[in-house]
Amino acid sequence: MKEILPSFGKTGSVLLIFLLACLWSCENDLADVNSFFPQDLKDQEIAENISMLYSDSAIVRVKVNAPKLVRHLSGSKPYQEYPEGLFVEFYDDGQNKQGQISAKYGVRYEHKNQIVLQDSVVWLSVKGEKLESDELIWDDQKHIVFSDKWVKITQPGQDVVYSYGFEANEDFTHWKLKSLEGNIKYDPGQIGNDK
Repeated sequence: MKEILPSFGKTGSVLLIFLLACLWSCENDLADVNSFFPQDLKDQEIAENISMLYSDSAIVRVKVNAPKLVRHLSGSKPYQEYPEGLFVEFYDDGQNKQGQISAKYGVRYEHKNQIVLQDSVVWLSVKGEKLESDELIWDDQKHIVFSDKWVKITQPGQDVVYSYGFEANEDFTHWKLKSLEGNIKYDPGQIGNDK
């Protein structure tokens, strides 16, 4: 009985020997593989130029745009970081834009249901109201937005209001100041109402 061996030619034989050698010696230690990656990036997911939509009952409520998103996955309390800032738009039931917030830095703590915006935080309403602060916290579970820092509120045709501390509902239609400073002119029916 004659055995017939497949013929690979000179190049094919070299390739076959190389593949067999690779398979024979192919055992990677996980520590060796991990050594190729920087230690501080092992428990992270990074995305660039992101745009995320948040909806409720199939209606878009919030749109978030950011140049960079870093998800920190280590430990029992993962969080999302926006190290290069973010821009957020809010929408009503009819998909009409109701307001926007921008900040140079942000963190979303999933275990707390909170988003902390910091550094040059600016909120603008469609009515021309403007809030500025160094920090603004959005509590998604309690449906409130608040700050324990200084805030500056500017309303069209009224004086600028400064306060140490602020709290509002999520769409900013009702809000209160905790420690007011300065002289203000206002119509009680206008401030914080949806008129």
